[in-house]
Amino acid sequence: MVYDFRTLRPPFVQVVFCLLTLGQKRKLNHMKNKLLVTTALVGLAFASSAMAADELKEYEAGSVISADDTGHTKGDTRISFMGDAKLEKDVTFGNYVTLHEKTNLTGNKKMTVTGYLTQTAAGSDVSGVDLEIQKGKVNNSQGSDVTEGELVLGNNLTVGNVNMADGTGIYLYKTEEDYAKNADKTLTIADGKEVTFAGNNYIKGAKDAALTLDGKGSVANQGELTVSNALTSSVDIKNAGTITLDKGYTGNGNYLGNDFASNKDTTINIKGDVSLDNNARIVAATANDLGSVKITDAGNITLRNGSTIDAVNLNISGKSADEKANITIGGNNPSAGRETNKNEQWRNNSYILGYGDTSIENAVINLENGGMLIQGAKGTNEAPDTGTMTLNNSEVKVAEGALIKATNGSDVALENASVDLNGGIIDAKISVDTNSKINVNNAGSTIKTLAGAGTLNINANTSVSTLFGSASKIGILAVKEGSTFILDSLDEVKENADEGIDGRDAVKLEAGKMEVSGTAIVADNNANTITNTNVNKGGILDVGSNKFASTVTLNDGATLNIGFANEVNDEGEVTTVKNGSVNTLTGSDTEGDKAGVNFVFAADLDTENFPDQVSIANSIKNGEQIVLNNNLLFDYAIGGEKVDGITLDQLDGQGLTVSKKDSSEVAAGVAANGANGNQAGTIAAFVDGLSGNAQADNITNQISTLVQSGNVKGAARLAKEVAPVAAPVAQSQVTETTNQVFGAVATRLSGGSVSSAAEGKSSGDSVFERAAMWVQGLFNKSKYDGSNDFKTDSTGLALGAEKYLNSDVKVGAGYAYTNSDVKQGDRKIDVDTHTAFVYGEYKPSDWYVNGIASYNWGDYDEKKYGGLSGKYDVNSIALQAMTGYDFHMNGAVVTPEAGLRYINIHQDSYTDTAGQRVSENSSDYLTGIVGAKIKKDYTLSNGMNIRPEARLAMTYDLVNDNSNASVMLANGSAYQVRGEALDRFGVEAGVGLTAEVDDNVEVSLGYEGKFRDHYKDHTGLLNAKYKF
Repeated sequence: MVYDFRTLRPPFVQVVFCLLTLGQKRKLNHMKNKLLVTTALVGLAFASSAMAADELKEYEAGSVISADDTGHTKGDTRISFMGDAKLEKDVTFGNYVTLHEKTNLTGNKKMTVTGYLTQTAAGSDVSGVDLEIQKGKVNNSQGSDVTEGELVLGNNLTVGNVNMADGTGIYLYKTEEDYAKNADKTLTIADGKEVTFAGNNYIKGAKDAALTLDGKGSVANQGELTVSNALTSSVDIKNAGTITLDKGYTGNGNYLGNDFASNKDTTINIKGDVSLDNNARIVAATANDLGSVKITDAGNITLRNGSTIDAVNLNISGKSADEKANITIGGNNPSAGRETNKNEQWRNNSYILGYGDTSIENAVINLENGGMLIQGAKGTNEAPDTGTMTLNNSEVKVAEGALIKATNGSDVALENASVDLNGGIIDAKISVDTNSKINVNNAGSTIKTLAGAGTLNINANTSVSTLFGSASKIGILAVKEGSTFILDSLDEVKENADEGIDGRDAVKLEAGKMEVSGTAIVADNNANTITNTNVNKGGILDVGSNKFASTVTLNDGATLNIGFANEVNDEGEVTTVKNGSVNTLTGSDTEGDKAGVNFVFAADLDTENFPDQVSIANSIKNGEQIVLNNNLLFDYAIGGEKVDGITLDQLDGQGLTVSKKDSSEVAAGVAANGANGNQAGTIAAFVDGLSGNAQADNITNQISTLVQSGNVKGAARLAKEVAPVAAPVAQSQVTETTNQVFGAVATRLSGGSVSSAAEGKSSGDSVFERAAMWVQGLFNKSKYDGSNDFKTDSTGLALGAEKYLNSDVKVGAGYAYTNSDVKQGDRKIDVDTHTAFVYGEYKPSDWYVNGIASYNWGDYDEKKYGGLSGKYDVNSIALQAMTGYDFHMNGAVVTPEAGLRYINIHQDSYTDTAGQRVSENSSDYLTGIVGAKIKKDYTLSNGMNIRPEARLAMTYDLVNDNSNASVMLANGSAYQVRGEALDRFGVEAGVGLTAEVDDNVEVSLGYEGKFRDHYKDHTGLLNAKYKF
């Protein structure tokens, strides 16, 4: 239906409104419009046979409507408001009422329209009166007499209390101009006011028209409300019946749902997209468990910042199995106020919540931080009526901080669906059918209870006791490549409030089949039930010394680790050696790369009690396809003859003896399998035996297990972490600190660093007057990306005092402090360095020579793998001598210079918490320096002098010692760490700016970069000087 009065009858009214519209288009003023209307009325008064049955009433701006003006209800009565008006009493109008000009209605009375109330001018405000729209006899645009009642919305209409009687509706009218601007319609409801739909009502309108409900009022639906156009609302919509939204819904900070006080059964049907933000809510859930929300044909559903959908009966579906809905839920809103105590901030998250059975079908669901899917229950906490949230043909991605939750015994079910746990949590019992799967992609993810015949894919390093909250069951457990899954368990713990003991369910896992492409580690004797295990190429099954009651198949290229450990009696005496085993072991029936078995012996293994016959399975099939791999720590012999690479068939029935290899064989073996020289020596020393130091023995056991399991690279990484640092950290740290201090001092000298504040000769100055004090901030970042990469951040402060002894000679002294943080892998070193220095310069002319001498002492606090730590001191002496000449060129000064820098570094011996005694070390570095600097003074218009500078130099280490360390372990073994040195050749570059604030104060800002192969050092300089 089109509500353009140019199409309405009778004919003379059509002409009138055509002329009015024409006048508006030509922007005629109100008087011209009025004259035009009057002329038209006179001219047409005798031209229409229907004139006598019609009434046209215009209310001019400023009209006051009294009792005498309320009788316009006979025939096709037409009322037109041409401006503001005031009601003095309640009035009833019919059949056509038009807000022709922008109109404000006031008077706090009630206006009833039995027919159409049409807004043609934007911006009208009728909130000063109550409105009621009733059905009346009207003639529609098709020329038919009908009984209808409508509020015809142009745009930007503000209303107060409005009652839409049964059968009436709101029509969204769009002009050609509206279409051109793609303008939507806005209905603003005034503060404290309410628009009530009292029966079967509707909101519909022109194609693609959309309605926005705005303001501080509300909407109440008491029957069946159908909205055929897109709806956006920031006002609350209270529903006591059924609301159907055919073109989607957008809510911002508002409430759409049942009135909790009424407990009426309510329904909300939405077709299309849904967007909720800022704690917007859709609710159909009464205290007596009534209410339904159904969202169909959804393309995008978005819930942000504490927004929710709550329903007793909840159904959400995308368009089809191939055209899924995209559902995004995330964001906590602390101001939502749904928490009952400070520990329940999760209640202010964004979520979808069903109380009865919930269905989400054909959807891709992204649960972001603060997003949740929740299945509640009907009934009460004491007597819950449980429900199930079924995710069908859907994909769910659960990010860190997101949650799938079920309460009061309810659960979640996957049917042809998948869940990706990317750090999020499933706090529910979740059942997985044979066509569904859960992918654990983050070690921080957990599942309360798992059930069903589907698949659990492990794509992270986790364990049964970490992943699950109770006993769980799955059809297929798949440990994917690159992941490690530990099959451990937890016993049940009974709650004891008197002793402060929290209860806990038993935690274990049952699986029909386990597919291993990564690493699966059996940590308990049959606590977990795995019926069949299939180890794929590259996969590792490590049963330790446990009895694993599973039928195991080793495919080509698969590995099985069997552990051997001492069995001790109550007195701690070794009685025998026990080993791990499986139920049935089967090799591949194809001829490819054979599978391998590693025997992994405990570091304290008593080889004297080694069994005569080794049994690793109740039965072995295709044993010729399974090889006993060589052990890098132990030798194998049968009948006194050393054996290598025998198959399980060849081992069957034979007595196997085991003997330990010496350290040199171990070092050579691991070096041949990927460890470097330092790592090989460290590994050989640690596996030589236990020491009684708990940290050292823990390292020994880990390295021993890794090497025997064939993971030499893992053992090498561990050896690198626990050994003294091989990277040139001390050289870098001392050199970096020395360079910072020398750079700060060099700003007081000719040549040298940028931001130089060196003072020229002044024959008029006295000796006392030519003294100065200075302070300089030090900021440094360095990075070494060699084979033992590290990075350093440091800050500090240098200060000094100086004076001229005569016009040619200057001397000074000072102190500097720096704090540095060094990071290398899991190793962190905190360094506090104190430096005392002296310096001097002789400059009789443009030629100069200067020198610096320093002594620094540093405290190193090192923390590394497994809680190991050590503290040690590093001291150094440094000397530098430079000479150069100032060439004056067009107002600039170019200074080539050359010199030598010497540093001696001494590191004291120390013992770390693992009992590693690290020897003292001393190293020398002599560096040649050749470079040049250019600077020029400028005087600004305010009289301030500024001096930009730039410097470039090349350095070469004539002497460059490596920092080697000898280490003695608590078990009596020793190893050496051969340290690296920085590359000999380097480049130094810098820029700076000095400003003479006044005759006494200078401020300098500069940057110095030092670059060598694989090494970068960046220093910032901020200097202030006061001249006496």
